[in-house]
Amino acid sequence: MTTDWPARAKAFAEKHLAPLTDIHERDALPDAVWQAMADEGLLALSTPEEFGGSPIDPATQIAAVEGFVRAARNVGVGSIWQGHLHNAGFVINRLGTDEQRRRYLPALARGEVRMAVSISEPKVGAHPKHLTTRAERDGDGWRLYGEKSYLTQGPQATVIAVLAITSVEKGVKRYSIFLVPKGADGLEYVPGGNVDFLKPSSHCGLKLNGVSVGADAMLGPEGEGYDLLGKPMRDHEDLVNLGSRFGGFAAELDALKEACNGDLGEHGAAFGALVAGRDGLKALAGLAVAAGPGSARAEQLLLDIRNRSRAWQTDYGALVEALGVALTPREASLKRDLDKLGDLAAYVQKIRLERLASGW
Repeated sequence: MTTDWPARAKAFAEKHLAPLTDIHERDALPDAVWQAMADEGLLALSTPEEFGGSPIDPATQIAAVEGFVRAARNVGVGSIWQGHLHNAGFVINRLGTDEQRRRYLPALARGEVRMAVSISEPKVGAHPKHLTTRAERDGDGWRLYGEKSYLTQGPQATVIAVLAITSVEKGVKRYSIFLVPKGADGLEYVPGGNVDFLKPSSHCGLKLNGVSVGADAMLGPEGEGYDLLGKPMRDHEDLVNLGSRFGGFAAELDALKEACNGDLGEHGAAFGALVAGRDGLKALAGLAVAAGPGSARAEQLLLDIRNRSRAWQTDYGALVEALGVALTPREASLKRDLDKLGDLAAYVQKIRLERLASGW
């Protein structure tokens, strides 16, 4: 019998997350909720069956997180969940050796391992020309040196995929990915950027003071880390996180109608325009999923979705003001998170839009 994962995820959020009225203030997802997600099978949806998973297609995943976020009225929990599925499926399952997949995928599916991906660095973000964290050969293994920032779910991670320079060829930096366990000698956790939104998702920075890892810690081929992870990751994350965006939009509409006791007065058409706009964005998302992550078509559609989503949020804010309603702290936090979500990786979007302009 096929599991209705969207319905199951929505029911889970209604039971475990909706009652947490302070979820937008917490610095971490409660461990009890994380374990409940594992018990429900929600952490195994990007893991192959042979490793204990119940894999679902991208469209179903987007629908599942949409209902999850709508019921929770919190985008951060969707970010945590989708980040976990991204790390299991897009990172470990796609890039790992057979041994790495056997070691990590079952534990990720059970929630016993939590993973974070570390690319960005202080003041330079994720721009490959400016990253400086390096890995030097040390016998059969490597030693890592450098500093990382904006490490999403870093404080909770039990293993971290770190992008580091392993060679420079004709002035071009070549990167590799290394799996670094929590507690490794020389691994220091530091503040990693002022991230005051998407709670209960947490962030930190890292200092790698000669962290030693074995040859089996390398994830994917040597020297191809940025091409395999850094470059395509933004598109893949943007695609699977569409569910968080759409669920957040629906939660905002729910909250607004409740705040005015269902009486929209002369603003019914404006509310309806937001409903139609959200449905239009979902239609574009369907086209992006069909085009496939990493395709030029999907990239262009995702750019359009981001632009239209920012405009949607602007119109939503204008309607809140026109209705003169006061959002609760939880709902005001939801609006702030969705406002800021549109600004993430803005420099990447700018570069891609300029490339479209030059090619016209």
